[in-house]
Amino acid sequence: MRDWSRHVFIWPATLVVLLVTLFPLVYTLDLSFQNSRLVPPLPPKYIGLGNYTKLFGQERFWSVIGNTSIFVFVSVTLQYVLGFAIALALHRSNSNPRNQTRTSRKCGGRPPGCCKCSGKCFRATGTAYPFVGSDWSRKSYCSD
Repeated sequence: MRDWSRHVFIWPATLVVLLVTLFPLVYTLDLSFQNSRLVPPLPPKYIGLGNYTKLFGQERFWSVIGNTSIFVFVSVTLQYVLGFAIALALHRSNSNPRNQTRTSRKCGGRPPGCCKCSGKCFRATGTAYPFVGSDWSRKSYCSD
């Protein structure tokens, strides 16, 4: 039999998130099919796809869509190229063991607060770590 108690705590949060996201979406979609005025206040009137045909018929809408598409294409392309270049530069600088920090070489890749290597790392680098004495020193990273 599956343990159902683990779901007890996640379902209320999931339902709240669904309500907070789905209700405004459905309400906005419903409002988009109506013609309502705030000044002077008139009761909403259902007009179907009238708002969309009016919107798609305007030249300004298509101009805004074009400008937004260009902006998105250029910004995403630049971010992708810059991010890839930075990642490649960092990868090349870390591929040579001489460029890696003395701490990671002395500790064998373990976290700095590891009980086996914390003193050795402190003496090797001469710096104190904020992780020493934290949860890292209590976890099973150390084999002793």
